[in-house]
Amino acid sequence: MLAFASRLETVPLESLLEKKHPFLLVCDGGDRSRNLGAMLRSADGAGVTGVVVPRHRSARISPTVTKTAAGAIEYLTFSDVGGVPSAIESNEQGRCLTVGLAGESKDSLYDLISGRFRCPHRGW
Repeated sequence: MLAFASRLETVPLESLLEKKHPFLLVCDGGDRSRNLGAMLRSADGAGVTGVVVPRHRSARISPTVTKTAAGAIEYLTFSDVGGVPSAIESNEQGRCLTVGLAGESKDSLYDLISGRFRCPHRGW
């Protein structure tokens, strides 16, 4: 069997931020295809409205990523950016909450969602 697929289309970051309630996954430094695929699969399940990926020094959308994502790529909108720090700054200027996740963190993401976490810099 042979299938022809078109190239994955990307959109400018600004178009992801124009949505009423943008919920973005910003991938940075991921160099393992299976990890990226799993993040995309989870993002689709969580209702992410867009995915921001760096153009350089990270895993690319490849056959391995596509297989691991189990079809999620077909439902996600992607923006490729020159630099993740500037993309995060654009998100914050667009009034998006930016949350970094790390397995070794003492704070829980669930505390943020439930409102038990307060950000002293933002006043919420």
